[in-house]
Amino acid sequence: GGEGGGEGGGEGGGAASSAHALEQLGDACAAVDALGDNVRREMLAWFCNLTFAPYRHIFHPYGDGGSLERTEVRYTWLRQALKKYAARYAGVFPASWQMPCVLAVEFCKITRMHLAEILQEAGRAHSLQVAVLTHALVKTIDFETEMHRLFGPTAARIASSDFQIV
Repeated sequence: GGEGGGEGGGEGGGAASSAHALEQLGDACAAVDALGDNVRREMLAWFCNLTFAPYRHIFHPYGDGGSLERTEVRYTWLRQALKKYAARYAGVFPASWQMPCVLAVEFCKITRMHLAEILQEAGRAHSLQVAVLTHALVKTIDFETEMHRLFGPTAARIASSDFQIV
């Protein structure tokens, strides 16, 4: 369980099975690179969907984690997912794919949709609290600054491309 990504595969097997699955994933990346951009986008979409399935479940706007008060926890979730990616998958995906940046951009797309829905619902219910909104806004600005420092123009390029998952 946890916050993202898994390698699929069979039951049991432990570290050897996991290492083999990662090796197969790395081999698949090399093949995908040779097949072109459309196939690469499909693989990126598969990995992002796998990575963000727990996030979507935990932070869905109508779930327990889907409140404006938990905005900062969302950002912590991404930081942890990026650390997990670096530890487990950094050597698997080609560096040219910019996977940490792709993950951050997709996280932002999902989060934007979630927060827009949360804010719309709070507006309809007249339940928006200024202190909560202000705190979420400050933490969002801090997060945006951090992501810009990490990914800069690469994120803007990826965000403006035709790569769509959500």
